[in-house]
Amino acid sequence: MKNIPLPLFDTVKLIDEVICYDYLSSDYCLDDIHQAKQFLKLYTGSQGTFNSYRREIERLIHWAALIEKKGLRDLTRHEIEAYISFCCMSYWIFKFFCFIII
Repeated sequence: MKNIPLPLFDTVKLIDEVICYDYLSSDYCLDDIHQAKQFLKLYTGSQGTFNSYRREIERLIHWAALIEKKGLRDLTRHEIEAYISFCCMSYWIFKFFCFIII
């Protein structure tokens, strides 16, 4: 059974809490996570913005580690374009299933 990616960052109120990332595979770049956390701290004044940025940066870091097996700095242009396609496809799949359920 495959592991389901877990959240990398806590809520806006708990962003300063220390999180142990020992459970992550070696494909994850901890520097990416640290830099993303520093970026997110700039947006703690707006819950909506923080949540949107957190969702997107987590998705990108998980994708880079689980699909490309790389850190963000090592991604090529082709891989970033593949990520954008993945996001677009994910959006339409979500919309399709929401349409069926409703």
